Amino acid sequence: MPITPMRGTMHGGRSQVSIEMKSNYYKQRCKCKRVIHVVLILLLALWLLACGSNPQPVRGSESKEALVESYLRALKEEMPSGLVDLTSIELDAEQAAQEKIAALGGDKFRVVNVEYIEPIHPSWVRVVIHGERENTSGVKSNHEEVLILHELQGRWYLSLGKSRNTPPVRVPPTSIPWTPTNH
Repeated sequence: MPITPMRGTMHGGRSQVSIEMKSNYYKQRCKCKRVIHVVLILLLALWLLACGSNPQPVRGSESKEALVESYLRALKEEMPSGLVDLTSIELDAEQAAQEKIAALGGDKFRVVNVEYIEPIHPSWVRVVIHGERENTSGVKSNHEEVLILHELQGRWYLSLGKSRNTPPVRVPPTSIPWTPTNH
């Protein structure tokens, strides 16, 4: 902003031009500060919006038991997304979840017993769910559903589909074959 000289009148030893120049300088400085503050507030708002707009879902579960409960609930409610949420990042968990729901979803599988066989590996557990499965003709038969769970940083995950991290599974057989009469 160009400064136009004014007629010099003296007020207390200072000229009116000098006072007006200082006043304009401070006005410009305040405008710059306001613009900087507005820009910083907008950047902060955009950053908060970007961080909070697409939170990553919490996957897995806090315990083996809670994971098995969530697995059975997702089967019962026929929710493939519920099964996928129990996995760590898997290559084909969606397809495997659809197949599990088709085979065991809804009322097709009734749980009789859950058995934890530990450990396969220091952070891997095999879970055998014993139950009854009903086929499309309504005929019931014994069924064992085997789950492989793994722990990573304090959370438990379901190995569903093809996993990049699944160790070789060498589990000793249980000592007594399962039948509904011996459990």
